[in-house]
Amino acid sequence: MVPINVSESKITHLANTFQCAVGALPFTYLGLPLGLTKPRIEDFLPLVHRIEKRLYVPPTF
Repeated sequence: MVPINVSESKITHLANTFQCAVGALPFTYLGLPLGLTKPRIEDFLPLVHRIEKRLYVPPTF
């Protein structure tokens, strides 16, 4: 659970109720950093490289 504009007492109560951990921004989700700011181009490079590896077809001649 990542609180945004929630008091510490409320987030602690909710985390205990749902039995989950309290996290913080930024964190990585599906290989991309999530935060409160717009991601930079460099942040997308690992994802682009993974997609390029899957799309690569070696030449057959």
